[in-house]
Amino acid sequence: MKKYLILIILLLSLFQTVYAVENTYPEIRLLDRTSYIINEDSTFVDYVAYGFMMIISIGAVILLVVIIWAGINFIMAGGDPGKISKAKEMLINGLIGMAILLSVYWVLGTINPGIIEIENPNMDVCSMGGIILTVNEDGKIKKKCINESTKKIDWEIESAEWSFEYGQVKEVWAFDNYNFQGTPTMIFQDGVINCRYAQEMEKGTLLPSLSGKKSIFIMDRLYGFYFYDKKDFGIKNYTPFYVSESVSNINDKYPEFDDKASSFNTVCTFSEANETPYAADYYNEPNAIIFENANYSGKCSLILSSKSLSLDDPSDSPDNKYSSYIGNNKMSSIIVYNNNTKIEPADKGRIILYNSLACNKGEFEQSSFCEIDIFSYYQYTIDMKEKKVNFSRSFPAGPGCDEWDGSTYIQSIEIPDGKGAVVIVADDGTCAYFDSSKIDSNKRINCIKDLRESGIYQEGGRKPEKVIVIPVN
Repeated sequence: MKKYLILIILLLSLFQTVYAVENTYPEIRLLDRTSYIINEDSTFVDYVAYGFMMIISIGAVILLVVIIWAGINFIMAGGDPGKISKAKEMLINGLIGMAILLSVYWVLGTINPGIIEIENPNMDVCSMGGIILTVNEDGKIKKKCINESTKKIDWEIESAEWSFEYGQVKEVWAFDNYNFQGTPTMIFQDGVINCRYAQEMEKGTLLPSLSGKKSIFIMDRLYGFYFYDKKDFGIKNYTPFYVSESVSNINDKYPEFDDKASSFNTVCTFSEANETPYAADYYNEPNAIIFENANYSGKCSLILSSKSLSLDDPSDSPDNKYSSYIGNNKMSSIIVYNNNTKIEPADKGRIILYNSLACNKGEFEQSSFCEIDIFSYYQYTIDMKEKKVNFSRSFPAGPGCDEWDGSTYIQSIEIPDGKGAVVIVADDGTCAYFDSSKIDSNKRINCIKDLRESGIYQEGGRKPEKVIVIPVN
């Protein structure tokens, strides 16, 4: 009897070896088709369950051999009382050993069903990353892999493990109710420092308790802007609004997020040449101009920063000193474009500003104009009153810029090449967007002849003072 107990103890020690050594292990299948397998995504509990099931499986095979061998000895005893007695003793010890193994299985199942009733997730589903949940479903502990947003979770979540690759996910939120409603819990969020480096959560990290959570929101890490309906990159009623291209009317495309933006952060494009893994190219940061009204109108804000905790207060965004934010819960349209200053300057067309109507160049007394070259994927803001350009750059070279009369105001715009665009900002913050689509060729080719028609300029009232020059990209 002692030697069988020693054998069982030796078998019990094998699970530590299984846990310590990384290798490929055989799949264990029980009669009820429960499957146990170990791989690089397995947790400690998985190793324990696998170890016990391996012990029971190997022990059952050994004890079955012992019982069969005892039966053979009994048959071959030939009536010898000594051999018959030894055969009976071997048979009884084998049955006792089998009873001990079954008792261990029963005790484990009674104390913690998760040890013996865990079903491993389909790792093919999680091969591209995900969150591995240990759940209680119909009284059985199982594994589930969540690799996309899930609006309805009906399982009781026991534990969770991070299985996404580095830089793969922008953020993950868990909610108390279905359909991403109720109190949100932030599990992971990238981009809150700046857009240039992906934050890391090591694969295999155990997540905070998700017990009671009914839905999980997962957002991929993509180039562009992420807006939130709460300050400090938080969620109040709606999941984050992601945008990577211009939207003239948010209410048409994303009605639930119209007039909801209160904070934002960004993700840049990755630089393959950068030695830091997943480091973004500094020069490939996205830029944007946000407007309080649809169709790029109303007051606007030039976004030069990678983040802002609140659109009511741009103080956390020193790069945005040239334009105050429009405020929380006001954004209804947005222009998004790339700011790639790494590209060598090239002739992308021109924007010509006039302080006279109908794009008249020197035909009237005191008329002046400013011809601006549009460089590749780069914007700048010009203060026409002070004749200054942001970033301490010199006033753009051009035939008429040096003679621009700062006491006058822009009254018409010419876009001769049709490649660029401008946003005109009035002294009260009102903005208007102009590109080649605004040109009426029946009145004058490539000329927006009267800014008064757009409301950006009013005689005796509103005056246009700043110009934001952007590429059409």
